[in-house]
Amino acid sequence: MMGRALKSTDVPVTKGTSGILVISEDEASRGTPKNCIRCGECVDVCPMGLEPKEIGIYVEANRAEDTEQFGIFECFECGSCAYVCPAKRPLVQFVRLAKMKAKRA
Repeated sequence: MMGRALKSTDVPVTKGTSGILVISEDEASRGTPKNCIRCGECVDVCPMGLEPKEIGIYVEANRAEDTEQFGIFECFECGSCAYVCPAKRPLVQFVRLAKMKAKRA
């Protein structure tokens, strides 16, 4: 589920396109993000065994540079954590922000 979400099919498929995932508008709708309920769904689906919930909590607390302990550089941003999150948290965006800030520190 990596890649960019597109709202239109008016985009060319090139040799760099490895796949296309088509989902309904209801599945694609993220809704309003809520606070983390620490359910662990994101941890269960992470193929790297990371803790996306902790990364998100640290980023929201303005401690993104402290997330290396949770393996942010091991994350390949597949999006599985954000997809299953019942609180609709933007976990992939939190990871990207954490990586950027950790590289600066």
